[in-house]
Amino acid sequence: MLPYVMVPEPNDSNTKVLNDAFFAAMSAENPRAAIQALLASLGKAYGTKRAYVYLLPPKGTEFLCANEWCAPGIEPMSDVTHGLTMDMASRWFGDGEPRSLLAIRKLDLVPSFNKDYASLFGPRGMKSQILGKLLRGNKPMGTLGFDDPDPNRFDELCKLMYPICAFATSTVNTQNLLDRMRTVGLVDELTRAGTRIGFYQKAENLPAHLPVGVAYLDVAGLQGFNNVRSHKSGDELLVGIRQILATEFQDDQVFRMSGDEFLVFAQGIPEILFKSAMERIKSKLDELSVYVALGMSWHSSIGDDYEAIVRQCWLACSNAKHEWERRGGKRLGDDTDDDKRLASPHTPSSSELFDTHLHLPCYEGEDFFNHLNVWLAHLETKRVGLAAFDINYFKLYNDIYGREAGDMLLETYAKALQRLATISHGVAGYLGGDNFCIAFPVDDTLEPTRLVEKVEVQISKHAVAEGFSPAIGLVLTNNFDLGTNVLYDRALVALNRVKGDYTNHVALYDEQRRERDRENQLLLIEAQNALSNGEFTFYLQPKVDINSNKVVSAEALVRWFHEGKIISPAQFVGLMEKSGHIFALDRHIWESVCAWQRSIINRGLKPVPVSVNVSRVDFYFDDLATHFVNLVKRYGIEPRLLGIEITESAYSEDENLIEGVITKLRDAGFRVLMDDFGTGYSSLNMLRSVTIDALKMDKGFIDHANIQDGSDAIIESVIRMAHRLGIPVISEGVETEEQCDSLRVMACDYVQGYYFYRPMPIAEFERLLTTDSKDQP
Repeated sequence: MLPYVMVPEPNDSNTKVLNDAFFAAMSAENPRAAIQALLASLGKAYGTKRAYVYLLPPKGTEFLCANEWCAPGIEPMSDVTHGLTMDMASRWFGDGEPRSLLAIRKLDLVPSFNKDYASLFGPRGMKSQILGKLLRGNKPMGTLGFDDPDPNRFDELCKLMYPICAFATSTVNTQNLLDRMRTVGLVDELTRAGTRIGFYQKAENLPAHLPVGVAYLDVAGLQGFNNVRSHKSGDELLVGIRQILATEFQDDQVFRMSGDEFLVFAQGIPEILFKSAMERIKSKLDELSVYVALGMSWHSSIGDDYEAIVRQCWLACSNAKHEWERRGGKRLGDDTDDDKRLASPHTPSSSELFDTHLHLPCYEGEDFFNHLNVWLAHLETKRVGLAAFDINYFKLYNDIYGREAGDMLLETYAKALQRLATISHGVAGYLGGDNFCIAFPVDDTLEPTRLVEKVEVQISKHAVAEGFSPAIGLVLTNNFDLGTNVLYDRALVALNRVKGDYTNHVALYDEQRRERDRENQLLLIEAQNALSNGEFTFYLQPKVDINSNKVVSAEALVRWFHEGKIISPAQFVGLMEKSGHIFALDRHIWESVCAWQRSIINRGLKPVPVSVNVSRVDFYFDDLATHFVNLVKRYGIEPRLLGIEITESAYSEDENLIEGVITKLRDAGFRVLMDDFGTGYSSLNMLRSVTIDALKMDKGFIDHANIQDGSDAIIESVIRMAHRLGIPVISEGVETEEQCDSLRVMACDYVQGYYFYRPMPIAEFERLLTTDSKDQP
């Protein structure tokens, strides 16, 4: 892994130690390894017994060990928390000074002023300790510490704690971002490279002055490769290409832009390092059985138009591919001897792309599918079950118990499955990584859960795998004409439904569900194209002052006009949110609203505030507060004209993050509204801890209200509570005069719903702007 940081020449011994530590960290393959390298380098340099990082879980109260380095002969304590709780650390973290330390030169003096603290560290035989803060904003994230540094260098280490902790904080934040990316569609599930939207999110937040090396890759003839070697082999090929790129570039610098296209976007890299890295990569790509077209360039700065740089490389890549085809290039699978000339004589097999040193009793890779075809051809029964297995959190198992233990667990799984295959007269196989498959004849009495139980019983005899249970996708069929690859693909579809699920280990393939998934995926692809084609716009639904019946503001609601009809947001918003594409859609609507506000001002109309919706995943894509500030500056509109609606459920996911964003938004002059209030789990308590400008009661309150004599106990309590906190209330879903009158009696401030106005096109809403606006929610 290349360290893409230019390190200045050290001018003293401490600076050299610090530079060496940062260099070691930046050379690591991922952020967690970077922290470990940092601790090891500093721990050795300053003669400490232990160096460690303890992090505070998002909703935890006690710091837990994330990394630990120990000097030779010193017993590790990573499996035992130091016991530092938020209660004990609250005064220190709350002192408002990020540079403050807990530097204890003599721990034997601690009992005289803090017995609890002394009880934690005294029995561990420590004489001194230095702890520094890790903060995100002004919120505690963790602590970095050293036990028993060299007494002669104690003060030197104290002086360096602030840059050390700042570096560690940045690295931990990077790891947190990567973890979040995996949950919001920014990391490709197959190759573990970033996705296209992940690239855009990253590129837009990089400083323009950084140098950048860019390479675009296109796998020519992937379809032919799939036809000859199977789609599974094609997937392995793509994974192999990602692995080649990972030998030279960091995780957040490699992106899968489409099915067979990859992008390297390496910021901060000197030209000579980038070119030498690409030469090594090209040499490895030339060994593959397919041609990989390549276009690359290096730039002294990213500049303002990173997309132009990418287009330049894409064009060079496309030209290389066309030139190869013009010269008679052949894809694998073409019926010609020229393949031997145009492709290397060797293609990585599944065992070569994964482990080759395992001793497994079952068939491996393509041998399994070959034997499976023979087995099916001679099978007398009319019904077959095929189950795809993998091990939940197998990488974590390797991290905890070591690679050797992980190999033993794979061998245990293989033995268990082979035993089941023998008993059931079936066939079992290992397909690389932690992937297994077993096929067996079945009858109508098969219970899928029994298969899981039998495997787990066998595993428990040989391995300690608590919490690392198998995930199983099962397909049952009497149609052998489908082919083994199709059956395995369907088993994988089922497996993905239970992967990572602690309570449910097995899923049965469902053709109807697969068809729904297929339709959803096609709809998602159409939505992505629609965004580029300008098919998305917004309607406006007015918010009305309940006392004056005048329009005081509005909410922007996305609408998709596709092939002459409107597609309901219920069909695509959830899909786009789950896949991570919602950020691009939300950003489009935000900008469209600002552009429209600017246009009505230019036309002499009096604008009213319009609120836009923020999805929960948007918080992980961008610095939202900065994005909105830049947006209103670009269009020259006042922040008060753009309201920000955040769903109540978003608050419970990362309260600290969202509170920080809200504070920045309100400080910048934006009004923040809590949307869908009442749909979460802790509504009343939440209002005490967050600061908002308005509360929107969910439509469900009105739908289920028991309004008699102009009152409803629950609605009335919510309104009264909000007013005591100085928060105005907007009631959504108001559809009848009776509902409106009752809300007026209960002192609700504003209403929104079909009784007054449905969501309407922009032109129709503009006709309402002749009404004078009142105080806006």
